[in-house]
Amino acid sequence: MGALPSVAFKSGSNKLDDNAKAALASVAATLRNNPGCKVVVVGYCNSTKKEQQLSWDHVNAVINHMIDKEGINGDRFFFNYGKAGGDCNTVDLRAAAENESGNNTEEPPHPNLRKN
Repeated sequence: MGALPSVAFKSGSNKLDDNAKAALASVAATLRNNPGCKVVVVGYCNSTKKEQQLSWDHVNAVINHMIDKEGINGDRFFFNYGKAGGDCNTVDLRAAAENESGNNTEEPPHPNLRKN
């Protein structure tokens, strides 16, 4: 499937801007051309509850956009948030390994801190 783009968010926001939507449209096109492939959606930051929730919000925003706006089945995504080692305002997308598994939804870790 090749390399997939990252999606950047403005600091402290979980809104997708036009650049992010364009990147996700290209990912959707790639997924349509590779119907057997799945994507791991990775959000970063795990040091505070607020960062963990924002990481969840970012991953959730990307997956929901792909389902609601691009028409990609939610079963094709693996929800992976709160990871160390990345930019808190970036979500990475990568092709899942052949035998990789995971959930396509996760409960928010700190719902009282959710961004609306």
